[in-house]
Amino acid sequence: MSDGKMIDQEGNRSLDRPLIAYAFLAQATQQPGDLMSGLAPIFKPIAKQKKGENFQPEEFAHMVEDIYGIKLHPWAAEDLAPRLEACGILTKINLLESGQAASYVYAEVEQSFDEVSEAAIRAVLRDFTEYATKMLSDHKITLSEQELEKVFLDHLVLTDFNSIRSRPQQLAAERKSERTLSLPKSKAVEDQENESAQLARLDVICASYILEAFTKNRDVYELLVKIASGALLAEVVLNVQSPSTGINLRALTVILDAPLVMSILDLRAPEATEYARAFANQLKSNGASLKIFNHSIDEIGYNLKSVVENVSNGGGHGATARRLRFEKNFRVYLTSIQQDIRSALDRFDIKPIESPSSAISLQELSKDEENEFGSMLGFYQNWQAQARDASSVAGTIRLRRKAHARLSSFQNALYIFVTENTRVADKSAKFAVTKKLIIENEVPPALSDRFLAGLLWVVFGGKTDELTHHRLLANCVAALEPRTDVTAKVQQFLSELDEQKAAHFRALMTDERAGQHLMQLTLGDALLVHTRDDASDLLIAIESQMEAKHRARFEESAAEIKAAADARIVEIEKEKAEEVAEAKSRLAQMERAGLQADMELQSLRDRQTEEQERRKQVEESAMNGKRALLSAAVKAAIRSAGRTRILIYLAFFALMIFIAIAPIFADTNKLKWMATLVAVITIIVTATGFWELPRILFERVVASRQSAVFNEKIAEYALQGHEDLFVIDWNSGEVVPK
Repeated sequence: MSDGKMIDQEGNRSLDRPLIAYAFLAQATQQPGDLMSGLAPIFKPIAKQKKGENFQPEEFAHMVEDIYGIKLHPWAAEDLAPRLEACGILTKINLLESGQAASYVYAEVEQSFDEVSEAAIRAVLRDFTEYATKMLSDHKITLSEQELEKVFLDHLVLTDFNSIRSRPQQLAAERKSERTLSLPKSKAVEDQENESAQLARLDVICASYILEAFTKNRDVYELLVKIASGALLAEVVLNVQSPSTGINLRALTVILDAPLVMSILDLRAPEATEYARAFANQLKSNGASLKIFNHSIDEIGYNLKSVVENVSNGGGHGATARRLRFEKNFRVYLTSIQQDIRSALDRFDIKPIESPSSAISLQELSKDEENEFGSMLGFYQNWQAQARDASSVAGTIRLRRKAHARLSSFQNALYIFVTENTRVADKSAKFAVTKKLIIENEVPPALSDRFLAGLLWVVFGGKTDELTHHRLLANCVAALEPRTDVTAKVQQFLSELDEQKAAHFRALMTDERAGQHLMQLTLGDALLVHTRDDASDLLIAIESQMEAKHRARFEESAAEIKAAADARIVEIEKEKAEEVAEAKSRLAQMERAGLQADMELQSLRDRQTEEQERRKQVEESAMNGKRALLSAAVKAAIRSAGRTRILIYLAFFALMIFIAIAPIFADTNKLKWMATLVAVITIIVTATGFWELPRILFERVVASRQSAVFNEKIAEYALQGHEDLFVIDWNSGEVVPK
C-alpha cells in the first residue's frame, strides 16, 4: 500500500482518494484551538495505513498529495514531525540515551467522526458518478467511477475550473483547417489536446453538479463547502505551519490581475463580485496596498470595449454581456467605468503601477527570461493575455529587487502578484525556483487568490466556509458561462436549417439558465456538436428544459398557493368547529343561567334606579348648597349696598345742614338776613329732595359696591360660572334655579 491507495471499510475496492480521508477533511475546520490540532484528523488514515512504520517526510508529503491533492513540500513535512507527535499521529523514539538523536514512527490511532461520516461522502460521490455518467453517456464517453471520483474531489480541493476557461476556442480552428492543408498532428499533441478536452468537459460536469446541489440540495452543498474549506486550511497550514502573528501588511503591495479587479468593480457575475470584494477588503483592513499594472488596466478597457461591441452586434455571452443587455442601470454604470477606469479604481483604493522596464530593473529579470516564462504558461486562446500574465509576474520579480520572504512571513515579500489563474501561480513558483530567484520555502512572485485568502484567514482569522462558498459558487457560474465557439457553431448549423430557429436560439442564449443548459448538453465542447441535427436537437432540449423550468416554477408556485389554500381551509374548518362548539357551550350556559341572568338584570336595573335617585339627590344637594351660598353672596351684596346707601344719605344730610346753618353765624346783619333766607330755602329744598337727589346722584356707586361684594363672595365660595344657573331677584334677595 505504499502507493497511497487504501481499502475502504467495505473492502470491495481500492480508492485513489479514500472516502474516509475526506470525511476527516470535511470536519478539519470544526476543531477549536490550535490549527494543527484541528487538522490532526486528516492524517489518521495515513497513520492507520502506516502504523508502526518510520515517518519519512518525502513519503508523507507524497501521500498527502496523493490522498487529498494538497501539495506539501518535504521540508514542510519534516518540520511537522514534532507537531504531529503532539497530536498523537506520530510517536517519538529516542535513538540515544541522551535523547539527542530520535526518529518518529506512525502511532496507532482510532478512527472517529464528529459531524461528517464516510457514508455521507460515499453517498455524495455515488450521486455525482451517476450524474456524470448520464451526461457522458449522452455523448458516448465512458469513464470509470474511480476516475470520476478523483476528478470531482480534485475540483473540491482546489475550487477551480480552469480547464474549461483556458481551453482554446474550436470554431475558428475548424474553419481554418477546412480552408488550408496541414500536416497531421503528432500523437503526443493529439493526446494532449484530448486530455485537455476531457478535463474541460469534466469541469462543466463538476460545476453543473455543484450548482444543482446549491439550488436543490443544500445539505449536500454545505458538505462540499466543508470539504473545500478543510482542504484550503490544510494546504495553508501544512505549508506555512507557524505564520507570524500580530503582524500588519503595511509594507506589502498586492498587485491584482485584471479579472479580479473586474469582479471588484462589479463588471462580472454578482457571485464573483461578492467574493472579490470580501477578499480585497480583508487585505486593505490589514494594511496592504492594492495596485494593478497599467497593462492590466488596458486589458480591462479592451474587455469592456469588446463585450459592448458584441452586444451591439447582437452577440456576446457571459455575465457581463447578459447584464449589459438586460440591466439598464448596469449599462449606465459600465459606460461610466469605460470613460474613466482609473477613477473607478481609485474609489476602491486600487492604484495603478507601471511594470518596471528600465535597464537596471531588467538586470533582475531580462526580457528573454520573461518570454521564457511566457512560454512555460502553455497555449492561451488570447496571446495578449498570455503576454500580460508573463509581464505581470516579471514585473513583480523586478519590483522585489531580490527581496526574500518565507511563506510564514509573507508580508516581507514586499510585492505579490495575485491571480485567479492557478496555472500562472504554480508556474511562477517553479520558474522562480529554477532561476534561483527564491528557494522552495519562500513566497513566489505570484500566488493564487485562493491560497492568499486562506493564508489571510490563518493569520488574521475569519470564516473559511463563507470564503470558500463565495469562491466555489463564483467559479461554478463562470465555468458554465456559454463559450463563444459552442454558441457560434450551434447558431451556424441552425442558420443553415432555419433562420427563425437561429434567432430563437440567440434569444435563448440571453438567459443565464439557458446558457448553462447549453454547456451541460454539449459539455462545453464545440467538437461534440457534429451536425445540423445535433444543433436542432440541442435547441429542442434547451427549449424543453426551459419550459420544464418555467413549468416547475409555475407548479411550485401553484403548489405553494394550493398548500396555503388547503392549510387555510383546514384552519377555517377548525376555527368553525371550535366556534360551533364554543357557541353550543355558551348557549347551554345561557340556558342554565337564564333565570340568574334575568335576576341579575333586574338587580342591575334596581341598582341603576337607586344610583339615579342617589345621583339626583346628590345633584339636588349640590344645587341647594350652591343656591345657599349664592343667596348668602346676594344678601351680603345687598347689605353692603344698603350700608353704602345709608352712609351716602347721612353725608348728604350733614352737608345740607352745614350749608343751611353756616350763614347764621355770619357777622353782619345784612349777610345774616340773607344767609338765614338761604338756609331756610336750603332746608326746604333738602327736606323735599332728601330721598330722590342722593339716589339720582350716587346710585351707580351703590350698584358698583353691590356688584364688587357679590363677585368677592362668588370667588370666595368658588361659584364662578355657577351664578348663570340661577335667577337672582336683587330687590327681595331671592335666588331661584333656572
